[in-house]
Amino acid sequence: MPILTSAELQRRVGDAQRLASMGPVGISSHGKVRNVLVSIEEFTRLKMVAAEPVPFEFQEPRSETVRLIDDPLGYDVSDIDDAIDRMSSDALAGKGEEAVERELAAVRRRFGRDRD
Repeated sequence: MPILTSAELQRRVGDAQRLASMGPVGISSHGKVRNVLVSIEEFTRLKMVAAEPVPFEFQEPRSETVRLIDDPLGYDVSDIDDAIDRMSSDALAGKGEEAVERELAAVRRRFGRDRD
């Protein structure tokens, strides 16, 4: 394991990061290794082995795939904010009540829920 002094770490941060991506790097102070610099992958692995949660800030962002499908009530959902505004206005005005009930019935059938 490579070892850098605290002073070297301050001068060679980039080198320390590159070394840590290949394996642990000891950081010494007053001739004694006091800390270990590891890659995020190694940190995550160690947390998982220890059955400890990985801090949210260290988790890799997950990509999301959004597929536009035709809205069963006929709204153009390509601009979701606009669609929500129109849906809200229509709901408050009582428009499309039959279509909403049909859609709710389909959702209840799909998820096996009776009307509450």
